[in-house]
Amino acid sequence: MTKKKTTKAEQKEIELKKKQEEAAHKLELMRIEMEQIHNNITIASSLTDELNYGLDIINKIIYLSGEIDQYSGVVFQQKLMAILKFHGIKDQDPITLNISSYGGDVYSTFSIIDSIRNCPIPINTAGSGQIMSAAALILSAGTGKRSLTPNSYIMNHEISTMFSGQASSIQNEASHVKILQEQFVGLLDKFTKKRKGYWGKKLKHNVYINAEDSKKLKLIDNIVGV
Repeated sequence: MTKKKTTKAEQKEIELKKKQEEAAHKLELMRIEMEQIHNNITIASSLTDELNYGLDIINKIIYLSGEIDQYSGVVFQQKLMAILKFHGIKDQDPITLNISSYGGDVYSTFSIIDSIRNCPIPINTAGSGQIMSAAALILSAGTGKRSLTPNSYIMNHEISTMFSGQASSIQNEASHVKILQEQFVGLLDKFTKKRKGYWGKKLKHNVYINAEDSKKLKLIDNIVGV
């Protein structure tokens, strides 16, 4: 049986098909390379955000460190919204709030707690080192898992402030601080095992609580890294 000769037209068609396959292969390699570059840029951007802004948007981590000041509540909301926009609400993997702070502004603290409790995705709170005053209340407000590292300490106390001005103004400020203190204690009552009466007496002085006792009081759920 004789082999049929390939015509010039057929040969050109074979060569054209081969070139098309080579071009498609090169385009696929370019696509993979561009995807790797994009991933590297995304990772680099995430690391920059983590260092500069206390936010790891890819891994859904917010860092709360240093003083909680008058802007902290708004900044926390912005970070939370950035994560929700990036991942979408359908992604129900918890967000993690890492906390290491001496505390600070009570109004920002209440604002952060409202954001945590109203978030459509669970928020794990994870404390390490010093978690004191307002920061301790935020730690206990987590809607997912609340945790401490073994050698961390929680410190809580009454709300403190410095008054100045006329006697009537000072009296008015004192009344408002009493309301804030009741609200603070009420939230501890809600988030922990102990009731308002217990915390009201305890917080008259600085109370330092290690990880084990924090778990017993239900300020946290578990101790990590044991």
